[in-house]
Amino acid sequence: MINYVAEYNLKIKFQDQPTKAYHLSLGTNRDMKGLLVDLENTNQGYEIPVIHANKLRDLIKGW
Repeated sequence: MINYVAEYNLKIKFQDQPTKAYHLSLGTNRDMKGLLVDLENTNQGYEIPVIHANKLRDLIKGW
């Protein structure tokens, strides 16, 4: 079981496939990795490397 806080709810529509739902956790610490969790299987998460997590933080912060 993964211990995380869902900061963002994502829905991604893939072409010719059903929409998928995810939780995205980034936090504010720029030295920390991010986490993406598929809501169909919340027991498995995908680490987002620090460099990409920071790009996402910057992108979201700019909205």
